[in-house]
Amino acid sequence: MTMQMPIKETGFRRALSIARDALWFVIPLLIAAGIFGYKYHFPKRISADYPAIEYRIGNPASAERTTIHVKGKLYRPLYRDPYFKGRIAIDKYDFTGSSDYSMYPITFTSDLLNGWGSLGYNAYLDRTIKMEMLGVLWQHDDMKALKISIYEPVRASQKETKDLTLIAPADHIDTAMALERKFSDRGQKLTNDTKINGSAIPPQR
Repeated sequence: MTMQMPIKETGFRRALSIARDALWFVIPLLIAAGIFGYKYHFPKRISADYPAIEYRIGNPASAERTTIHVKGKLYRPLYRDPYFKGRIAIDKYDFTGSSDYSMYPITFTSDLLNGWGSLGYNAYLDRTIKMEMLGVLWQHDDMKALKISIYEPVRASQKETKDLTLIAPADHIDTAMALERKFSDRGQKLTNDTKINGSAIPPQR
């Protein structure tokens, strides 16, 4: 009996040592997992209706009110550009909310005008595939703010960005202009050197 106590004590110490060594391995993993969970933004479901103002840059008198409806998921994968799947419907442009049309997934390309995305729709009508590219889209703060540079003429086969811009959320031209300036200050804008031909934009994703 007197010889068993050291054996048990030795076994206990060995188990304690193994547990201690395991903690040195497990704790960094837990810390890494915590950092990953904090840094990684999982897909976010978006469902929002925004008042919006469409106007021509430099011409506040051209302002028109409309509403934007956003419904879908914003995906934010690690080391890749975020993208949105769902629908963005604009009351002023009926086809954007039509059940006949589907919206292409939008990839917000970080190294192109600081998050440029192509807003386009397609439908199969009268045995013909129709594609409607509405404009260039930027978003901020997980789709809480939107800016669209509209292709003109809308629904034409040949079109390009000019100065027609849609901003949300905004219910007054002053609010829209202030929000547009914030987008522009982040480099989220088109210039004369970056006019885009809407008929040449390929679908994304």
